[in-house]
Amino acid sequence: MFLSLACFASKWSEVTFSGPAMAGTVQLAAGHYKVELRGTSVVFTPFGSNESQTTTVKVETESKKFDQTRVDAATEGNVTHVQSIGLGGTKIRVVFQ
Repeated sequence: MFLSLACFASKWSEVTFSGPAMAGTVQLAAGHYKVELRGTSVVFTPFGSNESQTTTVKVETESKKFDQTRVDAATEGNVTHVQSIGLGGTKIRVVFQ
């Protein structure tokens, strides 16, 4: 499963999933998404759409800033299960439960 991503210091990033993905309680189709942290929730919005999906996350603060966005995921069958995303340019890691 290929993940493409970019991040901006304003607590949002872009992620592209080449196949289906699960992030917390959210099931995502393959595509390009804006991923935005809002309190203890992450909002996934496909680019070119106003339809968004929200899931609750645990927000962790790391000791050092992430140089770039980092997605930790595992693949089962043809579905990627996103475990966490470290937001590039920040010390924030969001953990999906």
